[in-house]
Amino acid sequence: MNLVTWSTSEGYLVRQNTKNGRKVTKIYLQLRYAKFVEDYPEFLRQSGHVSKHVAVMSELSRQVGMRRLMEVSACEQNLACNEDHGRALSDVHKLLDNPHLSNDDRLRLVMLYALRYEDREHDSR
Repeated sequence: MNLVTWSTSEGYLVRQNTKNGRKVTKIYLQLRYAKFVEDYPEFLRQSGHVSKHVAVMSELSRQVGMRRLMEVSACEQNLACNEDHGRALSDVHKLLDNPHLSNDDRLRLVMLYALRYEDREHDSR
């Protein structure tokens, strides 16, 4: 008879005197099943969190694409950081003509433009 030691990543230690090791395998499988049953509620909880996270991220991605928020953000950043009034005016007009932009996004762009260039003489466009 051999002394068989079986160690798993979960920290179980099984020792069994056996000829062929079948009894060790059965015990190991029983321990694995017990561990699975013990951990399953936590798995379900984490799975629910992942599903919620994926749903939120998918909706955010959809909104960013649908409302053209990357273009709006680039224009806002140019308004805040650059001195080129002609380019800023052109970018704002281009975005205001975009039918995919919401009225809130249009209003925010116009207000940011007005604040940025409030001291400048404007043409009648």
